[in-house]
Amino acid sequence: RTGVTEYAAEVAAAGHVVPVQRAEPVTKARVSKLSRDEAIRLGTEFHKYLEDEDWDKLKAEAAAHGVELDKFWQWTRTVEGQAVFGGAGRILPEFAFEWRNGERTITGRIDRLVITASNEAWVIDYKVLLQPKNRSELLTSYGPQLRIYLEAVKLLTGNSSTRAFILDLASATGEIWHEVPPA
Repeated sequence: RTGVTEYAAEVAAAGHVVPVQRAEPVTKARVSKLSRDEAIRLGTEFHKYLEDEDWDKLKAEAAAHGVELDKFWQWTRTVEGQAVFGGAGRILPEFAFEWRNGERTITGRIDRLVITASNEAWVIDYKVLLQPKNRSELLTSYGPQLRIYLEAVKLLTGNSSTRAFILDLASATGEIWHEVPPA
């Protein structure tokens, strides 16, 4: 068994990375005062609150750590935000899978799999980035992982209409919602 993160690193190291359009660096300086361990713990808590759609705890935890979520709350009122949290389709939080790929079994857990009302499969990956990043850095860091999720979802569901998105909760890139280009 191989975890998706490990497999994504192997794919990236082999040079099988889809180039992404370069973006200007983020100029908004936002420096987290959290240690690395605290930031990881906070990300885990945020994931749990998003999975459960526990908005009160998410707001309280964000406020306690000085994480600004105004853009996220605005985004939840968009068409995409409504589809991801409470839409008309099927929502599968923490979708765990095993996928036989050649000689190995790839295991993973997708933060949120949404089957929209139009039967399109959306792979959603939550990120709580507390330092500025540009879109290119975001897609380079997390694109391989999401492309593997897409391939697994296509095979497991038989749905060829799939898309992957990064939900940049704290808007480290200046935006909340990023579509990952397919491989």
